[in-house]
Formats: sequence, C-alpha cells, structure tokens
Amino acid sequence: MKKINQQQTIIFNFLIIFGLGLIICLLGGPLWADEAGTGIGIPNPLTIKNLPELLGRIADFIQTLAIALCLPFFLWGGVVIITSGGDPQKVKNGRNIIIFTMVGVIVAFLAKTMFSILETLFPTP
Repeated sequence: MKKINQQQTIIFNFLIIFGLGLIICLLGGPLWADEAGTGIGIPNPLTIKNLPELLGRIADFIQTLAIALCLPFFLWGGVVIITSGGDPQKVKNGRNIIIFTMVGVIVAFLAKTMFSILETLFPTP
C-alpha cells in the first residue's frame, strides 16, 4: 500500500473543498440570483453591489483602525523611551515602536489614496 504524504493530503483536501464549493455555487445559483424579490433569495447584509465598493469599505475600515491604534502605540513607544533608564537598547526599541507606528499610519493612508486613484482611473460601469 502506498503511503500518502502531507502534500498529497493538502492537495486532496483543497480539491474536495473546491469541488464542493463549485457544486454549491452551480446548484445553488438560482437561490440567490433573483434580485427582483420574486423567489427565494439571500439578502445582501453589506448592501454592497460591486467589488470597488467592497474594497473601498475595507480600505476605510483599515484607515479607521490605523487612526484608532496610532495614539496608543505612540504613547507606548514614548513610555518605553522614558522608562529606559538610559539603556540604549530600550531607547532604540521605543524609537522603533514610534517609527513603525508612523510607517503603518502612512501605509494605511496611502492604501486609501491608491484605491481612490485606481477608482478614478478605472470607474465602474
């Protein structure tokens, strides 16, 4: 009997899950394809009609989360520097916390900006 290794098991599980998902989508398509409300349907809880709108909401959420978390991380970095007691490694750790917090906030704002630019370049029909 041939021994099945871990990679073969992962591939097999992926194919089974993908196949089941495909069957559900193909057979269950008529259930949620009816937007007129005349048949059985699954309501859209997000009230999102297209992919750019979904990506915009995700970008807004990430930006809001970055804004909410930046102040505690700035404070934490400052506390690490203040309580370092002159230890150069702790001062460096506190400075790195502040620098990485600034980088994270900048990346979050750039992500939203890049999404807005792409949305302008490629408008939805």
